[in-house]
Amino acid sequence: MTEESIPNKYFKKSLIKYILNVKQKNYSGVFECSWNLNMNPNSVQILVEAHRSNSSISCTVHDQDKSRAVCHELTYCPFQEELEKVGFNLHAIDGPRFENYSSEFFLADIVKPEKVQIHKKDEGDKKVVVSWEYPQSWDHPHSYFPLTFEVKALKNKHNCDHEVRSDPRTPNHKVPHKGSYHFFTEETSLQLNHSTKKYVFCVRAKDMYCNSPWSEWSAIVLRDPGQQCWLKDYYYSLCFLKHRYSLCHMWHLGP
Repeated sequence: MTEESIPNKYFKKSLIKYILNVKQKNYSGVFECSWNLNMNPNSVQILVEAHRSNSSISCTVHDQDKSRAVCHELTYCPFQEELEKVGFNLHAIDGPRFENYSSEFFLADIVKPEKVQIHKKDEGDKKVVVSWEYPQSWDHPHSYFPLTFEVKALKNKHNCDHEVRSDPRTPNHKVPHKGSYHFFTEETSLQLNHSTKKYVFCVRAKDMYCNSPWSEWSAIVLRDPGQQCWLKDYYYSLCFLKHRYSLCHMWHLGP
């Protein structure tokens, strides 16, 4: 059926706002594709298929929102170079209307690690060691599947997406006094000075050897231990004053 043979009312809006997002969290051969629907999911039928020569790929559309599908290439081998892209086809059907969308990609180009976990350990004398771990879902051995990390130390008013000038320092250097900085590293720990009252420490990861997406940012807020004690004392003082005021107020209003 051609577009001219269908009433114009069917073409006021496409069935799908085709912004295809494809990602996989490791090299298992399992990847997720998502898109945006312009129509009620209950009225649209979605069919998807993925293919590559001499390979078997199964795909399942999510039952509820119909805006994503999970595919698995059963014969995928992470130790073998990909010579051919995966072909992905999306079909949307609503009554007499049919729309088709397609895309091609290498699985190595869509690997997006999950968020890293950040830990901190106070070592006294206003020093703290911050460390981060490979995501639990990432492939082993890490020596064969290495990640590179982007690290930022930012003043508290900024979020992790704030642009900071890159710093060539190795992660063994301490944070410059009263400054924020930004660097890339293969290491998974860093010793910091509490040089500012409060700042945000951000880390994200990506495959070291592929031009694939970065993970989402992980972040923790670091305080000067002296400031934490001051805030704690201040909080207790407020509670004491509030409690005392309540007792006095009840005494004046009592019988």
